[in-house]
This record gives sequence, structure tokens and C-alpha cells, in this order.
Amino acid sequence: MIEAERILLRHALSDPLNERFVFLLDSYIPLYNFPYTYDYIMSASTSFVDSFAETNEGRYNPKMDPVILVYNWRKGSQVKNRNLGSQMTVV
Repeated sequence: MIEAERILLRHALSDPLNERFVFLLDSYIPLYNFPYTYDYIMSASTSFVDSFAETNEGRYNPKMDPVILVYNWRKGSQVKNRNLGSQMTVV
């Protein structure tokens, strides 16, 4: 999944006309209509990624230690909004 996101982001960065890149799941049910969501995303001055601490469901793999410590682990949503101007470090 991570590699797929990097590939999609790399392609988005190759088009200089792109201003934003948004990851959405096909099962995502929007709470607002498309025009509202579009205006909200395009007017945001920052990027955002949803994440929360969730270590009790076996998502944290002890093999990630010591690179990613259990208290630094976060479960992230696949829904992200990124300002493409600051994404070269992800790719």
C-alpha cells in the first residue's frame, strides 16, 4: 500500500499543473457533497493526514523496533490531503 501511494504521488508530482493530491478509498462515504469537499481541500493552506494511536489490535509489528518505537506508532487513515509543493521528501 505504501509503495502504491508513493508511485501515485510520484506521478502527481510529475505534472506541474497539479496543486493537490488526495488519497480516497473507493469505499469512502463523503459527509459533504463534492463542491463543498473540493472547495475545502483547495482552500486549505496546509496538508493533513489522519492518524491515531492504536497498538492493541496487533497492527504494530515488534520487528519495527528500534526504528519505530511502539509509543511512536500510529494507525493512519488512507484519506490524505497533501500540498504537492512539500512532498518531495515522501517520494
